[in-house]
Amino acid sequence: MASPMRVLLLSNLFPPDYEGGQEVNAFKAANGLRARGHDVQVVTSVFRDEFGGVREDPDWVHRLATLRWPTLQIQTNRILNKAESLVLHAKDEALFYRNYVATRNWLATRPPFDVAYVFGLAGVGAAMMAAPTEKGVPVLTHCGDDYLGTSWDYAERSALLRLANGTVLARFRRPTVTADRRNIGVVSRFLADEIAKPKLPVGRFHVIPRGVAFPLG
Repeated sequence: MASPMRVLLLSNLFPPDYEGGQEVNAFKAANGLRARGHDVQVVTSVFRDEFGGVREDPDWVHRLATLRWPTLQIQTNRILNKAESLVLHAKDEALFYRNYVATRNWLATRPPFDVAYVFGLAGVGAAMMAAPTEKGVPVLTHCGDDYLGTSWDYAERSALLRLANGTVLARFRRPTVTADRRNIGVVSRFLADEIAKPKLPVGRFHVIPRGVAFPLG
C-alpha cells in the first residue's frame, strides 16, 4: 500500500447538513480515504440555521465557512439595474473572501497537506481554493455541475462588474482569480465544455465517467 497521505477536502456542505449528491459524494470520498489509512481533514460550512438534525461531527470535520447561495445568480429571474447587480456582487465577493481567510488561517495552524480535494463550492466561493494554492498544495477539483464556469460568468458578465473586480473589489476577487484550477475532474466532455464556456482559466480536464459499460450477466 502507498504511504498515507494528508488530504484537505473542501466542500460547501457536509453531512449531516447537506442538500444532495455532491455533498454525499464528498462524505463517501472522505470516509473511503480514511478507511484506507489516509488522514483526511474536511473544511466546510457551519451548520445552517434551518438544519434541524443533530449538530455533531467527528474531530476531522471543521466548520469554518459561512454559506449563502450567491445572491447575484439567484436574482436572474428578474431584471436588475446596474447598481443592484454591483451591490449583490460585492456582497458575494466579500463573503467568499472571508471564507478564504478563515481557511487560510486554519491551514496556518496545521501540518502540511499533500493534496486538496475540492467538491462543490457554491455558496461558499471558489476563493477557498486559493488557501491551499498559496501553501503550494496541489488541488484536484471534483465538478459534478458547472458552478465554476457559471460563477465566473456571472462575476464577469458586464463592463461595470469587470471594472469593480479590477478596482474596489480587487482585494476580495484576487483569491478567486489565483486559485489553482490546473486539474478539474468532470463526468463528461459536455460538462467540461460548459465549464470552459466563459473563458474560465483551466489547466486540464480529467473526464471520469460515473459508470463503465460492460456486459451484464
